[in-house]
Amino acid sequence: MTAGDEGAAVGRLEAAARLVAGFPAAAAYASAMPPEHYRLRIRPGMEPPASRRALSGRMHHSYRLYRRSVEELLERLGEPCRVLAGRSAALAAARTALLQADLVDAERHVALAFAMVGTRRSLAQGQARSDDGVPCVLSAVGELRVISRRRADAYAPLLGAAGGV
Repeated sequence: MTAGDEGAAVGRLEAAARLVAGFPAAAAYASAMPPEHYRLRIRPGMEPPASRRALSGRMHHSYRLYRRSVEELLERLGEPCRVLAGRSAALAAARTALLQADLVDAERHVALAFAMVGTRRSLAQGQARSDDGVPCVLSAVGELRVISRRRADAYAPLLGAAGGV
């Protein structure tokens, strides 16, 4: 990587981190309605018979592109924080900021779902299984918690013990 490439990469990662840091606020704004209204009027339109299949965040084109971009980033810059920082402290700091913003967004999504639907079932879950392999039904919050935990586990080696550079 040349110095010019590194500078551009740092700038793009910093810009992405600012955008991702705004996701929770955008979600809170979009859901600024009484939970009862959401449960009675909005949520029923997100599953059959109102729609062909249950709607999920994974169905949003922009969300899928974002997740793919994060996966690609981790393929290209997947080394532990200390290793990346040894090569470029600025790049390590920018990647850390993005990953931390992504983790905060995942946790805020859990909290928002709990406020809106409580422990009601997930509309779009796959077949979940308990640790002993028994099929189980996850709540929306449970499914989001699994996603958040999976993401945190994947990012932990990249963020270092202290969660930063």
